[in-house]
Amino acid sequence: MGSLVRSAGFLSLALSLAGCAGFNGEIPPLPMAIHLAERPVQQAEATVVVELPEVIDRDEEKDFTPIAPAFAASFQLRFKEYLCMRNTFTKCTAQPEAGAFHVKTRMVVSNYRPANGGFALGFLGGLLLPPLLGMAWSIPVGLGTCDSKIELALLAPSGEELWRETEVWERCASGSLEISLPQFFEIFLPDLSSAAVAAAASSGGRPAAEQGPPGSTKPGAGIIVAVFDVEDASRQFDAQALEQLQGYLATRLTELAGYSVVPREQLRQRLLEQASQSYRPCFEASCQIELGKEVAAQKTLATRILKVGEACVLTSQLYDLKRATTEKAASARVECGAEKLLDGMDQLARQLAAP
Repeated sequence: MGSLVRSAGFLSLALSLAGCAGFNGEIPPLPMAIHLAERPVQQAEATVVVELPEVIDRDEEKDFTPIAPAFAASFQLRFKEYLCMRNTFTKCTAQPEAGAFHVKTRMVVSNYRPANGGFALGFLGGLLLPPLLGMAWSIPVGLGTCDSKIELALLAPSGEELWRETEVWERCASGSLEISLPQFFEIFLPDLSSAAVAAAASSGGRPAAEQGPPGSTKPGAGIIVAVFDVEDASRQFDAQALEQLQGYLATRLTELAGYSVVPREQLRQRLLEQASQSYRPCFEASCQIELGKEVAAQKTLATRILKVGEACVLTSQLYDLKRATTEKAASARVECGAEKLLDGMDQLARQLAAP
């Protein structure tokens, strides 16, 4: 008797949900509660235009075209929102904009099944059939589903293709979109971000006045530099802030002087190989010289933060490994706030990039 009552209760609940909408091509807002700090990506100092996807219906049995426009428009909106929510670009838009990067998307849809019965069929399937089997069959049928092979490409402002990736997004049904779509984006986001950052650093991330006239050669073009971690002699800043400052300085040196910078991860890996127990910073000149030679760098850059009174003093020394001499030095005096330190790093980069 008790099981009959429970069955009746489930049936009533299922019927009450019969009006719940199934998959109609529209993608609902994505949750923002993703652990961004655990999966950081680099930000390109540039605008990206997310173009309206091209949707191709390859399903031989069912017609996806009636909901294709809604699917394309909502994918464009959610992808644009996600890129800026993840801080991949400084600005994300769907409108044409001069000097912007472009993301193009091509979606080939197959295995499309329109919604039949909505959530109600999902409940009934789980009730009348063995639970796992019933839900596995009834939810896709009730809510509607499709598979989509998605090809994405990142284009530079000049139109040059910088990156391309093809992935399969399975089960694009309304009941799982909020979970499956962020997971799908995270598959390729690091590679897309890296391509955008590299391109923005070399040409598109700064005003044209900083890029030099067409055909000009930057003073550091073709020279490999190992930019070491910033040494905080003031002991005022945490490791994350220092890492960001080092990354910003390396990027500005590439932008302004044209240096090729050894990836920080490569330097860190070499240090880990040398240390038997744990990672240790490489601040001593002897350590930097030895490590710079190991990674085939031609020069090393050592940077320090000092605190004098209420001010912070930043210093950098560019060391030529072949000649075993300090080639250039730079310094900047700024306030000890985060934004002012960035200004100070910018001053260092400009001094080091000067002819």
